[in-house]
Amino acid sequence: MMSTFLKRTLGPTCCASWAHVPPKGARPPAACCHSLTNYKNQSLILFGGGSTELISNRVYVFDLQTEAWREVPTINSEIVQPRVSHSAVIYEDKLIVYGGQDLHNPILYGDVLELDLKTWVWSAVHTAPSEPEGPGERRLHSAHVHGSRMYVVMGDFCHTSTVVWYLDLTDYTWHPVPSVLRSHSGSAHPFEMAMVPLSGHCAAVEGDTLYLFGGYAVSEATGSNVLYSSSLFQFDFESAEWAEVAVASGPRPYPRYASSMAVRDGKVYIFGGDANRSTMTAYFDDFWVLDTRAAPPRWRVVTYRPQCRAPTARSGHSYAVARNTLYIMGGEVPVADDVQYSAQLYRYPLGLSMDLSLRQNAALQIAASLPTRDTASLLPLSYGARQALQWAMGTVVSSSSDDFSLSQDTPTKCDLLLL
Repeated sequence: MMSTFLKRTLGPTCCASWAHVPPKGARPPAACCHSLTNYKNQSLILFGGGSTELISNRVYVFDLQTEAWREVPTINSEIVQPRVSHSAVIYEDKLIVYGGQDLHNPILYGDVLELDLKTWVWSAVHTAPSEPEGPGERRLHSAHVHGSRMYVVMGDFCHTSTVVWYLDLTDYTWHPVPSVLRSHSGSAHPFEMAMVPLSGHCAAVEGDTLYLFGGYAVSEATGSNVLYSSSLFQFDFESAEWAEVAVASGPRPYPRYASSMAVRDGKVYIFGGDANRSTMTAYFDDFWVLDTRAAPPRWRVVTYRPQCRAPTARSGHSYAVARNTLYIMGGEVPVADDVQYSAQLYRYPLGLSMDLSLRQNAALQIAASLPTRDTASLLPLSYGARQALQWAMGTVVSSSSDDFSLSQDTPTKCDLLLL
């Protein structure tokens, strides 16, 4: 995890106000690799996830007003396979789940499922066809709604030369997005030739722009070494163009995957994540912010109030933004020489929310500055579920710790670390 010395050296950038949300109601079990989505700024919907001892297809709802959890019994749940590392989005009153995998068997999913959030009835839409008709099976990708389309971005085991697809939510047909990478000099390169898909990245949308950070790729040279990214990319939905954010020199987040992201007013926030090695996993508890409107943009560490109850180092946690607040849930947590799984929910206010009164906004800020006591236990396990994801699918993690940086003159523009 990030050293205290580094935090002090970089100095305070802004005054953070993380808060632990005390558990109320039927809280989800300790797990990682689930999905968390914002439903109308009224509730958060958690689906799936698991650990090396448990994998789920259950649905839990967190009420943003009462801050209480409840498990929702769903109809037709037998058609929904338990899964991790899937994607979930909300369109109108439907939760749309795509892809993922079974942790205990090397089974990859390509099904599209729909949960009616008014009747709580599951229905199977279809199984995504393989290229050229669709993206096929996928895991460790991200999905985002823009207009009436669900965009599916990158991911692992993509048996396709197209890294971005969209599902038309009016007729459920798949369409490839022939996007390009716009270099800093202004020239464009076919995106498929410019960069490999980054699995386990974090991403968020603001307006017509998708922001994407981190993730990993398997080296084409060896077919086994895992390359971790620390680059931040922007994708414009209207032009289908990608661009790497040209960040000023200086400290920046360590290459990683399985972290979380929030974007507000052009400011990109990154928390947590990890990078696997052959004998250990480096977990991160650092919290970074970058203002994409600055000239040039610069990564800065977000420091904490002394009394702030910030989340510990973790990865594979689910995340969502609701009422101008970043929520992170669960994840894999290092404890001594072991890993445990969390069932804790944390929040970080990104600004005032129009869904809350002035008094409620003030209470949220004050509550975040008060010390809290977390008495809920973590689930101890012998090894990491996310690392097991790589083992189960046959990925070999290199033990090398040398830096692997691609030339800035090449069209890839992706800063990677070989671990």
